[in-house]
Amino acid sequence: MNKYIDLLFKYLFGIMVVNDLLILARITNSTYYLVGIKFDVTYLHIMVLALFYYKYMMTEDIDRITWVKYIVLIAESVLIAKVVDCATGLVGAVLLVVMLFVHRNKNYIMNKRLLILLVAIACMLFPFWYNLILSNHYVTYFVEGILHKKITLTGRTYIYEIALVLLGDGWMTGYGIGTNYEICMRAGFVNIQNGFLKVFMDTGIIGGLSLLALVFLVFGRTRNSRKETIIFASYIFVFIILSSIEITIGNTFMFWLLFLFVYGRAVRNTNKK
Repeated sequence: MNKYIDLLFKYLFGIMVVNDLLILARITNSTYYLVGIKFDVTYLHIMVLALFYYKYMMTEDIDRITWVKYIVLIAESVLIAKVVDCATGLVGAVLLVVMLFVHRNKNYIMNKRLLILLVAIACMLFPFWYNLILSNHYVTYFVEGILHKKITLTGRTYIYEIALVLLGDGWMTGYGIGTNYEICMRAGFVNIQNGFLKVFMDTGIIGGLSLLALVFLVFGRTRNSRKETIIFASYIFVFIILSSIEITIGNTFMFWLLFLFVYGRAVRNTNKK
C-alpha cells in the first residue's frame, strides 16, 4: 500500500508541477488546462496536499526542510487557485490543511461517523436552507469581502430555487446516470451545483440513500485507526463539504471512498493482530 501511495504521489506531483508551470507561463488556455478545467486543477492540489502529508508529515519530529516544503506547497495551491479563479478549490485546500493540523493534535473528528453522516445530509440539503447561511453577516463578509464573489454564489442560488422542480417525477429512481446535463439544460444551466443532489437526480432516493449509507459504512472503518487512515478520511470529508456547492461526488470521490474502506479494514485487522 505504501509503495502504491508513493508511486501515486510522484505521478500526481509531477503532473501538478508541469500544469502549474504552464498556467503561470500563460501557455495554456485561460479556461482549459492540462488536467481539465479550473476545478480539476485545484482539486489536484488538494489531493497532492493530502498525499504529501501522508508521506512526510506523519512523524512527531518533522525537520525544518519538510515544513518549508509543505508551506511552499500550500502557498502554491493558494496561488494557483487565485490565478485560475476557483474559490471552491481555495476553500478546499485551506480546509484540508486546517483539518490535518487538528488531527495532528489527536482530535480525530473523522472517528465520529454519525457526525460525518449528518454533515453529508446537511450538504445535500443545502439548496433548501442556504438562505439561513448566506444571511449571516460573517458568511456574507467571507464570500464578498474575502473571496470577492457575489452572495448568489455565482448564480447557484437561482438554481437552488428550482431544485425541487428539476427533481420532479424522478425522485424515486432518478432520470438515469449521465442525464443531469440534459435535465438541467431545460432550465438553462449545466448542472444542479450540488454533489449529493446530483446523485439523487441520477439515481433517485434509492441511489442517494444508498450512497449516504455507504459513506456511513466506510467512515466506520476509520474508528480507532491510525493517523494514516484519518488523512484520507479528511480528504474525503473536504469533498463532502464542497459537494454542497459543487459536483464533487463522482469517480474520484468513489475511488478514494473505496480506498479508505480497504485501507481502514487493513489497519483494523493489523491492530487486532
